[in-house]
Amino acid sequence: MTNPTPSSIAEEIKKERCIATVSATLDDSTLVEMVLDPRTRRTSFVLAKDGEWHFADSVLISPSLRLVSYSPRNNLLAHEVVLLPSEPQEYGSDTALPTVGTISPGKQ
Repeated sequence: MTNPTPSSIAEEIKKERCIATVSATLDDSTLVEMVLDPRTRRTSFVLAKDGEWHFADSVLISPSLRLVSYSPRNNLLAHEVVLLPSEPQEYGSDTALPTVGTISPGKQ
């Protein structure tokens, strides 16, 4: 087996199709959720399965398909129109979750 060359690695990366993703459930029931670190302004994913979780920069879901997070410079993220968690947190119940004000259609 030979070591890959930089050009062969670059060629393999070009073959992958990247899909910007906020949230997904993989075939093996792994939950993928985008997070934003407020200190570093860096987006990534949290992957969770069977009560365990870890951070990942991207998620390869097939030899040619990779999930990537949106850029923290995305207009909706940069202006805090869309807010993201920075990491998973335990909570007691759905009713214990904080509520966020809602806007009814046609009302502002």
